[in-house]
Amino acid sequence: MNDSDINQQELEEQISKTLEGMSNDEIREVFIESLILERFGDDEEIDEDVFNDLKEDLNDRLDTKINDMLVEALPEEKMAEFDGLVAENASSDAVRAMLFENGVDVDKLVTDAMKEFREEYLAGATNNEGE
Repeated sequence: MNDSDINQQELEEQISKTLEGMSNDEIREVFIESLILERFGDDEEIDEDVFNDLKEDLNDRLDTKINDMLVEALPEEKMAEFDGLVAENASSDAVRAMLFENGVDVDKLVTDAMKEFREEYLAGATNNEGE
């Protein structure tokens, strides 16, 4: 194990401790705000309206990413059942249980979606800097 592996492991442990006791909504808000800060930096002043618009846009885009990955992970023959739950505004617990029963690890999927979303967002920001 090299130093970067240790640092990554320590970082993940710190993050886990920080997130303990936080709701999913709070975790998501911290994630989105940290993305914006990572993209624009702490030094750059961002207008509050622009910041709120960015948060809303990133939340919508993250929702799309997670939903796309859920649809990909769910067996095709279960899509009608999933769509029915969504159409009837079933509780998140009911949707989560249905997904779990069909082999979808929702926590891992959401974590993977957030990691991919972060990479894509920051890569896009890097690619746009030269324009």
